[in-house]
Amino acid sequence: MAADKILKFDEWLRNRCGMTEQEFRDRLEESREYLRLVHNTCGVQSPDEVIAAYRLRKGVTQEVLSGLADIGRTHLSAIERGGRKPTLETLYRISLALDVNMSDIVLDIERALKESI
Repeated sequence: MAADKILKFDEWLRNRCGMTEQEFRDRLEESREYLRLVHNTCGVQSPDEVIAAYRLRKGVTQEVLSGLADIGRTHLSAIERGGRKPTLETLYRISLALDVNMSDIVLDIERALKESI
């Protein structure tokens, strides 16, 4: 179900932004490459990078994920940058939109925190 929503939202977003499917995929790949570079350079993910990593693994933009999770795109962006901490409800909405267990995200955040201390 979430995959169908993602595909429909991707199409809507591409049309709205006037991008071809290839341009859209290229921008997603650039985001993935950036995250890989940050992760490989630092060696440790911060809690906010964990959420961004899950989003990028699913291959969705912040706009798509925020729409599926019913949260503001700027709010999601602030969470991924570490400027805001998500509430449990927001984290739950994000996990549902990504079609992953919230507990998996929490465990990865916990690991990131342990490694950063």
